[in-house]
Amino acid sequence: MLAYSSCTYPVTVTFHSPSATIYQDFDQKILHLQWTGVVASAVFRETLEHTLELINSSQTWFCIYDIKALRPMPLQDYDWVAYEFLPQVLQSPIKKVAVLESVQNMEQLSLQHMVYASYASLSFKLKYVDDIADALKWFAKKKHGPKEAKAEAMAAAYSATLL
Repeated sequence: MLAYSSCTYPVTVTFHSPSATIYQDFDQKILHLQWTGVVASAVFRETLEHTLELINSSQTWFCIYDIKALRPMPLQDYDWVAYEFLPQVLQSPIKKVAVLESVQNMEQLSLQHMVYASYASLSFKLKYVDDIADALKWFAKKKHGPKEAKAEAMAAAYSATLL
């Protein structure tokens, strides 16, 4: 188990492979999926299915989807996400998904187009953010969530554990 510096926000690595790492903060109901490099279609799909199992089993509300280091994928993987995976996500407890993406990465347009073109309305909010701190601040803006200062402390400490 990792921890946000000396704070009391435990972060657990619940999955790790050469292609992806999944971190979870069970107290804050946050899952962070971080992709790395070139990912084979089968691995991509299996990892997303495993991620969804973790989201459902832990009743996760917030997801950080970090594709900064993910290389472009085949078009059939986008279709699979849009038509097979997203319908399952819509049935999950997820309330907000923050996408972290490299400025140079042109996948953002494809992902935005895929999500918005395929679904008139989503059961969760989707937002592109610059970093983990922005994601955590956005997650904190909810009725029964941590205060802004607590979110900033979480963001700083969480970022420090990933360096």
